[in-house]
Amino acid sequence: MKKYSTITIVGYSFLILGILLLLLHKYPANWYFSGFIKEIYANLSCELMSIAITILLINYLYEKREESNNKRRLIRELGSEDKGFTSRALKEIKELGYLVDGTLNGADLSSANLEGLDFTGANLQNVNFSKARLTNSIFKGVQFEGVRLDGAEARQCNFERSVFNNVSLKGSNLYSAIFIGCQISNADFLKAKIEQTEFIDSKIENSKFEDSVIRLANFLRAQISNSNFAMADLNGITIRQAKFERCDMNNVTGWENMIDSSLAEFHACLNVPTQP
Repeated sequence: MKKYSTITIVGYSFLILGILLLLLHKYPANWYFSGFIKEIYANLSCELMSIAITILLINYLYEKREESNNKRRLIRELGSEDKGFTSRALKEIKELGYLVDGTLNGADLSSANLEGLDFTGANLQNVNFSKARLTNSIFKGVQFEGVRLDGAEARQCNFERSVFNNVSLKGSNLYSAIFIGCQISNADFLKAKIEQTEFIDSKIENSKFEDSVIRLANFLRAQISNSNFAMADLNGITIRQAKFERCDMNNVTGWENMIDSSLAEFHACLNVPTQP
């Protein structure tokens, strides 16, 4: 329930009083106070309503400015390298509904310590997480749009059912991260560490995994199209019931060590290694 400030209450009180005085114009001609009301009702009611509107307008602008300043403060604290600051800031951001309303769009959280924090359901557009510490953080059902995660330390990070569009994860450490049920489009995993990462039931398209380490990752039932795996390390990855379409496998390593490769589908893929 919204709490009203004292100034807001005063403003509404003047407004209501002004309206009541205006309504008192409709009174019986033989009413005892008719003469008094006739003299003052019009001017006084207009003055009260004018004062009320002025008070409410000034207070509205003041509250908006305070809200804007508070948002900037919270984003600044969320980008701190101090875990105490970031955890408190995120808690307040959630309470105020800023996690989902776009307040964080364009925020610079590079090098921030966000380890173990829960961003479930967040709306993140053009946010910079470069070199941020995200180990064990939770990003379930998050909308990532134009986000930068270059060099981020995101070990065991949970991205389940999130959407990635135009996201850069170059050189990031995604060891044992969870991408189950994700929609990934135009993502760049160049030289990323993706060991033991879960891509179960994910849909990946137009993405780059060049020179990345994908050892022991699980692509069970994943659908991957128009993606580049050139020079990637595929040793021990599970691809049971996975579908690869128009992907480039140039100079990949560990092809012969992929698990359940006979149960995967490859359609119009380029530079597929010949089985020994």
